[in-house]
Amino acid sequence: MRNLVTISDKAYLEKGLTLYDSLENTQKPGSFVLHYICLDDDTYEKVSSIDKNSIKAIHISELENDNFELRNIRNISPSREAISNGQAQNRDPRHIQFCWALASYSCYYFINRVGLENIYYLDADLFFYKDLQLFDDELGDRSVGIVRHRIDYLASSGEFNVGIVYFRNDEKGRRCSDWWKRQLASNPEDNPYHAWYGQCGDQKYLELFPLIFGDSVAIVDDSVGHLAPWNATFHDYSDDKVVWNGKKQELLYFHFAHFKINGDSYRTSYNNEWIWGAPEDFHGFVKNKYDNYYTSTIKSRKNYGLNDE
Repeated sequence: MRNLVTISDKAYLEKGLTLYDSLENTQKPGSFVLHYICLDDDTYEKVSSIDKNSIKAIHISELENDNFELRNIRNISPSREAISNGQAQNRDPRHIQFCWALASYSCYYFINRVGLENIYYLDADLFFYKDLQLFDDELGDRSVGIVRHRIDYLASSGEFNVGIVYFRNDEKGRRCSDWWKRQLASNPEDNPYHAWYGQCGDQKYLELFPLIFGDSVAIVDDSVGHLAPWNATFHDYSDDKVVWNGKKQELLYFHFAHFKINGDSYRTSYNNEWIWGAPEDFHGFVKNKYDNYYTSTIKSRKNYGLNDE
């Protein structure tokens, strides 16, 4: 059984449920449970109303009531990046810092507190095309799995992407999960790694996983295809596959970051921030995936009655 976890509030609910539908359409029946952490009551009520064994709603208060450490994260000093993001979005930087901490904390919670045999953290804006067995085959018997950004290295965002992160409930997996959680649970001034690795929320800390935990960490990159708006122009495409480092790969998932429906169409960026160019204009393969994601999101909206809210 694969235990998956994603997180959203009401604003991101349509993305999280589109992710869930893609899992229902690609994973073997009975092979997974998506533990959906709901950041508000509306999200919890909607997810709770889905009468299927493959999804489980969990209110954020359940995690906070389990352990004082998570409640305390709401009170730690926000990082400079959280303050900058808060000003740009007119949001409380402490809340932004808290949300960044939830990816690491949720993984820690499910294997260290609940005792699940494994956990796959998934960003809510992922969309799957193939079974996660592709990921597991490359992971093998290792305890931790991470994926690259697949772009020229940027110090500000790091080598690895937090869209999918895996932990096995064994000694190395528990230690790594706990280490990641502690980086986000500490005040920046008390964290010796923060100055360099705390630049991109929870994400840049992934660079330290292979350095600290060695061969127990799998970098899932050799055979598994995965796309995102920042790396679509770094790939070639052939025979309905992505081509990475000269090798054809089945596309496991697309990370539709910054995707937004705009009336009867969609946008693939907030403000033309993808410096290598609009991903949907690069290749027909990529445009097809965006069109399909738009259609799938509209379908999920209708299926779950989100248009009425």
